Amino acid sequence: MIIIVIGLFIGAAAWYLVQSGKKRQEKRDHIRYIESMVGPVQPCAGISQFIVDQGIPVPALIDMRQVGYYGMKILENRINGKEYSHPTWDDFGYLGLYTTDKSGNIYVTSVPHVSIDLNPVGEQNRILKVDTKTGVMAEHMRLPQAAESTNRNPFGAVGLHYDCDNDFVYVTSLAGSGIKEELGRIYQVDIQDKKILSQLDNVDALGVTTFNTMTGKRLIYGLARKPHVYSVALDDKGKITGAPKMEFSLLDQPGGADDKAHRIVFNADTMMIKANKFTYTLAAASDPDKNIYRFSYNRQEDKWEFMDVFPQYQEQ
Repeated sequence: MIIIVIGLFIGAAAWYLVQSGKKRQEKRDHIRYIESMVGPVQPCAGISQFIVDQGIPVPALIDMRQVGYYGMKILENRINGKEYSHPTWDDFGYLGLYTTDKSGNIYVTSVPHVSIDLNPVGEQNRILKVDTKTGVMAEHMRLPQAAESTNRNPFGAVGLHYDCDNDFVYVTSLAGSGIKEELGRIYQVDIQDKKILSQLDNVDALGVTTFNTMTGKRLIYGLARKPHVYSVALDDKGKITGAPKMEFSLLDQPGGADDKAHRIVFNADTMMIKANKFTYTLAAASDPDKNIYRFSYNRQEDKWEFMDVFPQYQEQ
C-alpha cells in the first residue's frame, strides 16, 4: 500500500511539474508573440499607377512644400529629375498632410496657407483623393463638424493617417473650434465606404498616427492648443475606445519649446515628431521653422523616452 501511495505521489508531482513547465513556456511564447507585434504598423503604401505612366521612376517624391506654387508635385528622386503636376492639383488651394493607401490612392487635406483666398472658410473639413490610375484630385468626402467655421479659425481637417492593418484612415479636424471652445474631432473613417466608424470629440489635434504598444494598439496625436502628445486605445476593429492618456510634453523636454506636433512618423521603435508653433493663424500655418523631436519606446516600461531635438534643417 505504501509503495502504491508513493508511486501516486511521484506521478502527481511529475504531472504537476510538466504542466507548470508548459504554462511557463506558454507565458514565454505569449510574451515573445506580443513583443513581435510591438512597433509601428507595417507600411503598405502602394505605387500610384499614374506616376509610373508619367515615366517617373519609383520611389518618387510627393512634394508638398508649395513654395512659389500651391497644390502638390511629384518629383523624381534625383537632382534635376522629372517632375509632374496634374491640372487638378491646384483646384483646392494649398494642401496639408497626405497619406497613401495600399492601392496607391493618395489622400490629402486642404489647409489655408498665407491667405483664405484659395481656401475659403468652411471648405476645409474634407478629405481629397488623388486617384491612383488617373492622378485626378477630387473631393472624396466631407466630414461633419460640431459648429460652423469662422474667420477666427479657418482650419478644418489637418492631419490624416492610413492604417495598413485595417484599411482605415484617421483624420484630425479643428473645424468649428473657437478661441475658448475646443470642438475639434478625430475620426476613424472607412475610406472605401466613406463612413465614419468612430470619433473622439472635443479635441483639437494636428498630427496623428498609430503604434502597437505592449498593451495594444494606440492612436497617437499631437494637440493643437498645447505642446502635448496624447494617445487613446483602439480596439481590434480599429475603433477609438477608452480615455485619452497624455504621453509627454514637448515643452518639458531638454531643449524643447512650445511646439505643436504637426507630423508623427516612426523608424522602428523611434518616434520622430515634426513640430512648430501653431496659433490658429495663417502666419503660424506657413511658418517654415520646424523642430524634430525624437523619442524611443521603452518596451519594458511601456512608455516613451526623450532622445533629442534639433531644427529641421539639421535633420539627418
